[in-house]
Amino acid sequence: MKKPNHQIVRFRDAASGSEVDALSESHNLVSSAGLGWQGLSVQVGEVETWETDNLTVDGHYVCINLAEAPHRFEWRASHGFRRATLAPGGVWINPDGRPFTHRVWEHCHYGAVILSESLLRRALGQRPQLIERYEVNDTQLEQLIRLLLSEAEAHNPNGTLFVDSLSTAMATRLTNISATSPPPGHANARGGLSGYRMQQVIDYIHAHIDQPLLLADLALQAQLSVHHFAREFARQQGIT
Repeated sequence: MKKPNHQIVRFRDAASGSEVDALSESHNLVSSAGLGWQGLSVQVGEVETWETDNLTVDGHYVCINLAEAPHRFEWRASHGFRRATLAPGGVWINPDGRPFTHRVWEHCHYGAVILSESLLRRALGQRPQLIERYEVNDTQLEQLIRLLLSEAEAHNPNGTLFVDSLSTAMATRLTNISATSPPPGHANARGGLSGYRMQQVIDYIHAHIDQPLLLADLALQAQLSVHHFAREFARQQGIT
């Protein structure tokens, strides 16, 4: 099988910080490279075996098992290796900068989503502290990942606002699942979206209708976090 897309996941050696081509043997099937997504990258690939030692990723690294069968592998914990099994659609969450060591001895069909720390802060209006999670089975998170992978495979036919909405929803879901403590409400949420701010947003959309619209830019007009703006806009307008 040929490799149609180059690697977009930036692995680093946790000790030295130097880049490592950790997936050089993988067959890359889908990539968001060249789509212009900001703070977000996705990739689909297959690899027969994968052995890593003390690697980190630039961003919050979320992997899903796309195979129809469970995927088994080993990961190094504080007291030696432990076994993990990802069910079909099961997810592994690795926070930004968190070192990991894996031993994968069987064929792996995976999807990966990498969200930058800045995207998480921009989406939520705060900086949640995520923890590593294995064997996550969450229908909402799985659906969001699959939608992002499908959008990349189709070369983003629904535009940047659609991807921004998905990434914001995914940032929120990740925080609910993997944060060290539940988020204490959403920053900048006081007062909601006033009529004056809503009109500013609408005026901005009309003035830039011929350009790619980013959810973060609209939220800036409303002076709200991306998550809170998206929720308030949908509540008031009846559409996302």
